[in-house]
Amino acid sequence: MKRIASFLVSLCLLQSAYAATAVPDSISYQGRALAAAGGLMGAGTPVNRTVTFRVWDHATNSLTANLIYSEQQVVTIAEGEFSVLVGTGSATAGLPLGYSETNKGPGTIKISDAFGGATRYLGVTIDDGTAAVDNEISPRQQIVAGAFAMRSKVAEGVDGLAITTAMLANNSVTTTQVNDAAITTGKLAANAVTATQIAAATITGAKIADGAITGTKIATGTIPLAALVAAVQEALVPAGTIVAFGGTTAPAGWFLCDGTSKLRADWPALSTAIGTAFGTASATTFNVPDFRGRFLRGKDYNTGRDPDRANRLAMTTGGSTGDNIGSIQEDALKIHGHKYSFYNTTNGDDGASGQYEVNGTREADSSTTGDSTESRPKNAYVNYIIKY
Repeated sequence: MKRIASFLVSLCLLQSAYAATAVPDSISYQGRALAAAGGLMGAGTPVNRTVTFRVWDHATNSLTANLIYSEQQVVTIAEGEFSVLVGTGSATAGLPLGYSETNKGPGTIKISDAFGGATRYLGVTIDDGTAAVDNEISPRQQIVAGAFAMRSKVAEGVDGLAITTAMLANNSVTTTQVNDAAITTGKLAANAVTATQIAAATITGAKIADGAITGTKIATGTIPLAALVAAVQEALVPAGTIVAFGGTTAPAGWFLCDGTSKLRADWPALSTAIGTAFGTASATTFNVPDFRGRFLRGKDYNTGRDPDRANRLAMTTGGSTGDNIGSIQEDALKIHGHKYSFYNTTNGDDGASGQYEVNGTREADSSTTGDSTESRPKNAYVNYIIKY
C-alpha cells in the first residue's frame, strides 16, 4: 500500500477584513507533499497529480452522511510544493471511499455552502501516479475561524450597506425574523418601501404609533382622491346603511333596495353586514332589502309596541321572520267597534228617533264610506338605497 508520508498545509480565505458586495467561493490552499520514501514530490522535475479535496463534519468517519463537499483538481507539484484554489475543481466520481461522490462538488453545492456547521475538517487525497489505491492523508485538518468568516461576515455583525437586495432571496426575511421595533425610520432609506412592497392589510392601526403619519410624510398625490373618499365613506357610512334617496339610479357605492339577489363573494362587506335577513336564493347569494311600496318600522326588541311581532313574515324565501330585521307585515285594520243609541217604540213612531217598528222588528239603513282601497297617512315616494 502506498502512503503520503507527511503533508504541511496552510489555509486562508480569500476575502478582505471588511464586508464585500459578493462572497468569494474559493479558498486559497498551499501544501507541501512528501512521497512515501520521504522525498519531495516533483523534486527536480514538476509532476501533475490529481488531488481530491473533501470537507467533512467528522475527524475520522468516512460515511456518506459525513461528507459535506468534494472536488478534484489536477495540480502541479514542484519540489513538494503546490498552491490551488479549493472550490474551482470538478465533481469527483467513482467509489474511492466506498460510496459515490457523483452528486458532490461544483454544480451541486458551492464551497461557501460547506460551512454551515460548527465542526468542519479538510481531507486531502493525492494520486502518487501508481495504480494502487490512494489513501486520504491523516489526520484531517480541522478548519477554524478563518474559513468561517465566509459566512460570519454577515452572521453576527453587519457593516453599513453590507447587505444588498441582491443578497436577499424572496421571502428570506419574514415577520417572525424581525423583532419588535427592530426596523426604525433611521434604517430605512428614502423610498425604500413602496406601495407594491406592502401586501394588502399588512399595516394595521395597531402597527402605527400615534402621530407617526403626518402631513409632511405624505407626498402630494400619493393618496388618490378617489381612494381617500372611499376610505372616508367607509368610516362614516358603513356597509348596510339604509337611507332615503331622491334619485332614480343608485349612486356609486350603493344599491337600490329592490330585492335583487347578489353573490356573497362579490359583495363581502354588505353580505357580512346584513346576512340573509332579507332573503337568499342559495348558499352563495343574499338579497338586498325590497322596500318598494313599503313603510319602514323599527325592530320591536320585545318592547310590546308591535303586538303582532311574533307573527311577522319573511320578506322573501330564506329571510328573517318574527321580531327580527328583515321581516314584514301585510296591511291590516285594527279590530274596533262603533257605539250608537236609539229610541225604541212599539208599533209607532215616537217622533224623535225617526225609526218605526212594526210587530217588534226594526228596520235600519247601512252605508259604505271612504275614498281609497287602503288605509294610509299622507306620503311621498322616494327610493331607499343601501350602502355596499
